[in-house]
Amino acid sequence: MINPNELRFGNVVLAPTLTFNGVTMMPTILSYFNEYDATLAQPIPLTHEILENCGFKWNNHKMEFSGFKVYPSGDEFHLYVNQLEKYYDIKITSLHQLQNLYFALTGTELGVSKLFQPKVKTA
Repeated sequence: MINPNELRFGNVVLAPTLTFNGVTMMPTILSYFNEYDATLAQPIPLTHEILENCGFKWNNHKMEFSGFKVYPSGDEFHLYVNQLEKYYDIKITSLHQLQNLYFALTGTELGVSKLFQPKVKTA
């Protein structure tokens, strides 16, 4: 469950979706939600693949994008932000947390459209 205070429109979360096989948790971009919907939503754990799909590129032992540096540490990630000659180390574990931090610091949305593109397998 995600605290409704952590969510904003545009966040990508796992939400229950009715399918032919029953209810499945699928990645969903929030365009409308209420407190009940938020209690059903689950965070999407941050992974290297998700970071790459959001535009981050490997640079030695860290991933970088648009001035942001993310360091993997086990099953969590640390976002380092240089603001006014001070570094802030912020632990992030889910995609919506990264989206919120990116928006708060840049005023623009983090690109997540590649997360919804079908993966094409080549023979």
